[in-house]
Amino acid sequence: MMQIKRKKLSGALLKALGAGVAVSVAMTAAHAQQAQKVEKIEVTGSNIKRVDTETPAPVQVITRQDIERTGKSTIADVIRELPSDNNGSIPLSFGSGFAAGASGISLRGLTANSTLVLINGRRTAPYGLADDGQRNFVNINTIPLDAVERIEVLKDGASAIYGSDAIAGVVNVILRSDFQGVTASAAWGQTRYNDGDNARVSVTAGRGDLAKDRYNVFVNFEANKQDAVFQKDRQGRDWIGDPDVRRWGYSLTAGTTLAHLAGYIRPATGATAAISANPYGAVRNPANLGYVQLAGCPNNYELPANLGGCLWSPSDYQMIIPEQKSASGMIRGTFAITNLLTGYAEAAIYKDEVHTQTTPASVSSAWPDVANNTIRNNASIALGPNHPDNPFAGTAARFRYVTADVGPRAGEYENTVSRFVAGLKGTMWNWDFDTGVFYAESKTDSTRRGFLRDSVLRSMLNGTSPLGYYRLGANAGQNTPEQYAALSPALEYSSKTSVESWDVKATRELMQLQGGPMGLALGAETRKEKLHSPPVPYTDIADIIGLGFASFEQSRRVNAIYGELAAPVLKGVEISAAVRTDDYSDYGRSTTPKVGIRWTPVNSLLLRATYAEGFRAPGAAESGNSSSAGFTSFHDPVRCAVPDATGCEGTAVVITTGNPLVKPEESKSYTAGFVFEPFRNTSVSVDYWKIERTNEISGADLNLVLANPAGYPTAQIIRDTNDLPGIANSGTVLAVGAPYVNVSKTRTDGWDIDAQYRFTPGPMGRFSVGLIWTYINSFKKFQPDGTSTEYVGTHGPTALSSNAGTPRNRGTLTLTWENGPWTLSTNTAYVSGVKNVEFAGDENGCLNSFANGEDAPDNCKVGSFITTSLFGKWKFTNNLEFFGSVQNLFDRVAPLDPQTYGAYRYNPTFHLAGALGTSYQIGARYTFR
Repeated sequence: MMQIKRKKLSGALLKALGAGVAVSVAMTAAHAQQAQKVEKIEVTGSNIKRVDTETPAPVQVITRQDIERTGKSTIADVIRELPSDNNGSIPLSFGSGFAAGASGISLRGLTANSTLVLINGRRTAPYGLADDGQRNFVNINTIPLDAVERIEVLKDGASAIYGSDAIAGVVNVILRSDFQGVTASAAWGQTRYNDGDNARVSVTAGRGDLAKDRYNVFVNFEANKQDAVFQKDRQGRDWIGDPDVRRWGYSLTAGTTLAHLAGYIRPATGATAAISANPYGAVRNPANLGYVQLAGCPNNYELPANLGGCLWSPSDYQMIIPEQKSASGMIRGTFAITNLLTGYAEAAIYKDEVHTQTTPASVSSAWPDVANNTIRNNASIALGPNHPDNPFAGTAARFRYVTADVGPRAGEYENTVSRFVAGLKGTMWNWDFDTGVFYAESKTDSTRRGFLRDSVLRSMLNGTSPLGYYRLGANAGQNTPEQYAALSPALEYSSKTSVESWDVKATRELMQLQGGPMGLALGAETRKEKLHSPPVPYTDIADIIGLGFASFEQSRRVNAIYGELAAPVLKGVEISAAVRTDDYSDYGRSTTPKVGIRWTPVNSLLLRATYAEGFRAPGAAESGNSSSAGFTSFHDPVRCAVPDATGCEGTAVVITTGNPLVKPEESKSYTAGFVFEPFRNTSVSVDYWKIERTNEISGADLNLVLANPAGYPTAQIIRDTNDLPGIANSGTVLAVGAPYVNVSKTRTDGWDIDAQYRFTPGPMGRFSVGLIWTYINSFKKFQPDGTSTEYVGTHGPTALSSNAGTPRNRGTLTLTWENGPWTLSTNTAYVSGVKNVEFAGDENGCLNSFANGEDAPDNCKVGSFITTSLFGKWKFTNNLEFFGSVQNLFDRVAPLDPQTYGAYRYNPTFHLAGALGTSYQIGARYTFR
């Protein structure tokens, strides 16, 4: 936090802030000789070097000490706990999503592709899979923990500085730029349930003093292994591990799609007889349309008297944390070529392996047929009349079946990211310059198992397969490995993205104004982006039951020029302005401006404000040769208007295709606030922010299309043939299809608070208190017909990513005590609850209900969540220190969330620690001097 009264940076802070490309450069020998000259630095959000770290734009800095005191084992966990992160962020545990195996951040809830993630001030290659099949983003899971010097979070639009993707803000991860000596660390931890083992080792070694030896070279190696945690291993942890949630008020057969046991059969006759979407095995009697259970299913849970079948729980297969292994290596060299010229080079490779798992596949489902812009629906799939397990021999019989004998649906994702940078920086003709070439590549090798080929299954059910019949239930043991290999092959595919660029920027002082020297920055960049993401095998011909489709291909060139001016026109008053023009080869040119002002009327008070315009160029999936199709929950106003009608809610297919005519999104953002330091070691900043994003690129939002079909004339609603009596075109919703279009607008605003207080009460040591809080005043989406929808404080938009909801408040409170070799710190994180509706004032009512018909959960509200972590460190000697942490210290349980599909019964974006339970970590670090 800024110390306003001290306008010059201390040497220690200069050293910390001087790391990396984005925050200035290492001192050259000439700089070292200028002992009286205060080093200027570059802060995220501005290209102009300055002595004062506070710019007109609000920037949150997470130092290396801050990262350490969180006790987190990955940078992804640190970043995703930012209070400014909200709906649309991507949790690693979302194993059934399009972008499974990765983590992404969504500042201001504007989705992951509106947050620009930089490494050392430069872009990097995005993940090879797209969130919801649409949004490309940087997988923050591949950034090594110990290589990070600090993280700077710019909380306003920055397209004028950095270009596209910076509508919601920028997360700039600054890696170490130089190091001397050798440091090795190791840590290990697990949960209180004796699972989820996590082990991490790191070694950093370097030599050379740039000022004395004219060079510095260092290397960093880090490895991490995280064991999986299964939901079934949380038995006794309330609804997290209890497979039967009837004790919490839910029904087995109605009221929610995610919180009941599966496998039930109601043996009543008639087409409307209730049956679980996923019974272990049930065959329909052609004579009376009732269902009978196949023999051989497990009988793990007690059935009510009026039900048949064999109950089973999806939590037997669900993961809370996937298995993960990662390793990274980095080498960086800096060389003083002359007193005024420094060369640098950096090479790094990061490898991350994630293994996810979910429930076994069902033979009956609906899934997209993108080639024909429709869906496949095998709700009427049948056993052949001569199938040996058909209890109604001689007659084909519809059936339902979960292929537990095949095994769970699983995903293996190996993401390898490589980066190379080389450049020169120095001083020439009174200009400080930095120029470099850059290449980054992200390759994702994916393998999915446990999914069924529809054509093979049908041939094995009707007797036309040369491999014979697929045996069911008690006879599943007769199936051969050859049958399983044909029925459920390993689905292997590879995605690759890359960014190659050359950039140059230069800064200098122009003239002396009343408040100080005027600063100017000029720059240019040219880069080439390539993205290749093929579909999962067989999904292009709609032959994988229940699996969505996603594919995109794009290659484009981007050229940019930009300039920035900082003018301290009066003492204590600085006006800044920036403008940037980006020229995209595949859609055209955008020019974005930004202006800001900061005023220090007295030494203890700084006032600041910014206005920026921004844009986001269409992504590969949105404008390229692409298609995507997945599943989301829906609430159908047509069928819900009829009492007791089936198909009122459920899950349907969403099909979206690329549109080469789609235009870029545009934005206007505003910030205004102050930083106040009433006395030494105390500071408070309060900033108001507002972002309006127009021309939003939207696919087929199922619920919005159903609520207002006339507002989406290009959308196609596909319904079943079971129309309600007297209501035309009222069949159960099966799918919605549409191309990407510029259709809507989002306006969001709120407040950020950052308060810090430090005091030293004599021999008791030093204490510090920090509070960071984000309050969202409004998150409103405007439709083409002018209607608006307010989402803040609700579970909507439910179609977005993992359906996390839009909580109004997020905050963290940090308390730290330091005394000699001891450090103790607590971090308490809070996220407010959400009303369990699609949007504020939703006339369709609560998204879920209890068995008695009342709104669920807790009167239609998913509760708030608060959790505390503890970190401690003991510096045993000058070379050796021990550290440890406890996450979820008081073992708080995650609120029951029956609506989210990012996990089962709990929200993984905001409440993961409450599902996992208390976890511990211990470690040691040794420095060779």
